[in-house]
Amino acid sequence: MNFYDKVTGELLMIIYPSGDKAIITDYYKKEGMMVPSVILLRGGQGEITEDFLQNLIFSKADDNWFLIPEGGHFNPPDIFKTGVFKYIIGYDGAEIMRTLDIQTETGSGGKQEYKIRWDNGYQYTLKSLKPGDENFYIKTQITSWTGNKFYCQFLTSNGVGGTCAFEKTK
Repeated sequence: MNFYDKVTGELLMIIYPSGDKAIITDYYKKEGMMVPSVILLRGGQGEITEDFLQNLIFSKADDNWFLIPEGGHFNPPDIFKTGVFKYIIGYDGAEIMRTLDIQTETGSGGKQEYKIRWDNGYQYTLKSLKPGDENFYIKTQITSWTGNKFYCQFLTSNGVGGTCAFEKTK
């Protein structure tokens, strides 16, 4: 459960299902973004610790992560359904080739193929085609886009979630 300041909208406290609590006492602000920089943590045993953000490096803040599409229109362009893509952040050198049915990722970790199913214009599911791993899938939702780049959230069948960003190169 999250608690916010009614005036500033800043996140003040998080209460986790375990009962642990995090209280944000200060924020690091740069290039229009705010990141909690001082956090008081209270564990299940009642112990309180303080955590400090020590080093935050912005090579160039990408505000496209925070774009909100215009009301009533949330359909990314069809150009993201097929083509050749690269990760904007992470997985350096990995290349993604996507047809309407298959997505193939090639990089330092080898080659992985997925069957792709578009649930609608902004959500799709990747199902592993690797023998012995057929039950593994990744549900993905495009959250924003600009030009030939799109930004997503994902959740895997084994409960791992995160964010990713891609750039269409061909």
